[in-house]
Amino acid sequence: MPRRDVAVPARALLESGIFYWPGLKIRNLKFARKNTQKVFGAAFNTPIKGELQEMVRAQIDLEIIVTALHQAEILGSYLIAFHKQGKAIQRSLFSYRTGDVKTFYEKIGKRQLMYIAKLFSHPALRQVQPPRVRTRLVTSYRKARRDLDMIGKYYLTHLDLYNSYKHGMRVVCLATGNEDSGKTYGIIGHLVPHQSFYPAKVVLARVDYKKAEEVSEKATRLMTIAKDVFLKRHLKKELSMDVSLY
Repeated sequence: MPRRDVAVPARALLESGIFYWPGLKIRNLKFARKNTQKVFGAAFNTPIKGELQEMVRAQIDLEIIVTALHQAEILGSYLIAFHKQGKAIQRSLFSYRTGDVKTFYEKIGKRQLMYIAKLFSHPALRQVQPPRVRTRLVTSYRKARRDLDMIGKYYLTHLDLYNSYKHGMRVVCLATGNEDSGKTYGIIGHLVPHQSFYPAKVVLARVDYKKAEEVSEKATRLMTIAKDVFLKRHLKKELSMDVSLY
């Protein structure tokens, strides 16, 4: 029987464009948030305003946030896979462990530049000539490390919320008012189980979806650059290619 090419499923996944779906979802959610009356008015048969409107917006904010967290998690899992070889690439892409992604982001801010270079499937810096190209690469890697660190900190900060959303829907969206200003605003609350699973800690917060949007944009750019070179060098076995600096 002919030998199965283990790179085929990995290539199909990376070329499918599925990684970019969360960004499209966030754009649709932002439209819904801005146009709550147009999107949801008919369903309620009355104009959406006050507490109801803010609760709906809080629900949309939650969806934007967890979508960005999902994209950050997938980015981490893909970059981990890009460090592997052979069949391990396919296994890692299709069955990553959340704990590995958590560790990846906990350490990324202190990684050496040679580690960042490998994420982009670039050769070691000492092998790059001429020196001016090496200088440009160093600047690029430092910027990529900084943005990965930002994404990682966001992911780690909201990991409890993300887990509450994924496992058991332990998340609620509420509307509350400020007596002094008379304004109403939405909040997101979630339950964080204790190690003994009782009692649970209740966390209530106003979370800015705009930061989530920034995380998604940076994740998309990082993934595009890292994926393209990885496909060419490791899965398509191209001998030469143009590379994009971050």
